Amino acid sequence: MTNAAGFDVSFFGLFDLPKLFVDNELTMQLASKTHSILVNAITILLILHILAAAKHHFMDRDNTLRNMFLVNAGNAFYYLILSSAIMLLLTFSWHILTKKEVNHQTHESAHEQAHSQEHGMGDKPHDSLTH
Repeated sequence: MTNAAGFDVSFFGLFDLPKLFVDNELTMQLASKTHSILVNAITILLILHILAAAKHHFMDRDNTLRNMFLVNAGNAFYYLILSSAIMLLLTFSWHILTKKEVNHQTHESAHEQAHSQEHGMGDKPHDSLTH
């Protein structure tokens, strides 16, 4: 997705990875849409899995959830898994909320750029004294 948008992919700031795609708008849109669909599908599956485990533990009162954890590890492992699940849910929520904001900003930027090109300003500084 990043390569198709014309950007380099850095490996932790150490070096740039080789380009897998040339700058291509269609490839970028396809990769972006596929990425969004997969993120949403995996998140929904994760939430359903957590809810199913909670149902077994709290409603059915069986040992399914307890059997998933190491018996001798104590509560630390349980809280690690629980906090990881909460962080994933918060990250997904933040992604949804900021995506709307980013799309709005992108729309405004595109509108300003179109307005500049319409009035002949383009990327050059506009000098009102030369007109």
